[in-house]
Amino acid sequence: MENAAADERPEKILASAAELFIKVGFRKANMDELSRGSGVSVGGIYDFFENKTCVFYAALKQIIDHAFCGSITAFPLRQADFVGLESECTAAMAEFVQTFGAPLRKRRDDYTYADMLSDAFDMLSPFGMGSLLLKANPRVCPVVFKYFNKTCVELHKLFDGYLRLFQSRGEIRPLADTDLPARFLLESIYWWGSMIHYKDFDPANAHIPRDLAKLVCTQALYRAYSNKQ
Repeated sequence: MENAAADERPEKILASAAELFIKVGFRKANMDELSRGSGVSVGGIYDFFENKTCVFYAALKQIIDHAFCGSITAFPLRQADFVGLESECTAAMAEFVQTFGAPLRKRRDDYTYADMLSDAFDMLSPFGMGSLLLKANPRVCPVVFKYFNKTCVELHKLFDGYLRLFQSRGEIRPLADTDLPARFLLESIYWWGSMIHYKDFDPANAHIPRDLAKLVCTQALYRAYSNKQ
């Protein structure tokens, strides 16, 4: 099947698949449910993806590369097309850890708590859906899941380091301990990042506008710890 540049069905299938795999898990999900959720016939899904595993890989790929569907030259996609997916996912995670931690390592005097929250949301929110997908299905891509957990540990340490830095400057209120607040910041941003695409508690009101999600999340986190109310 040749690629149709204007065909929106692959993206609809992958968006629906990500939500389905999060809700019921990869093993319990079936093509009939995916068809109902995406509005694409089961036969139509197989026109684009070889099997359910291929759909999962493609959904994960779409999360780390939003231009993925538009770059495909031919369908159906097969599992062999995702040979390098593990390396791509781990490289993407390593890159945003490196980028997010740069101001802390350089001890930039002009980098504020508000700047950190804004950057954290911008960098981590695209991976919010991916975090839910991996947590719900740790055995589908075990190498990626293991690296994701390692990345979360590294990010937690970075948030902790930032809180200690901002506390030493008097920019945030004194904290008895920075460990749990650091975890709270990380999990809150991941959660709100995923809510841009998916709301498990209210599916009818899904797809929160990104700017609104960022505003609600960063304002709440800023007021929770800032000394400058």
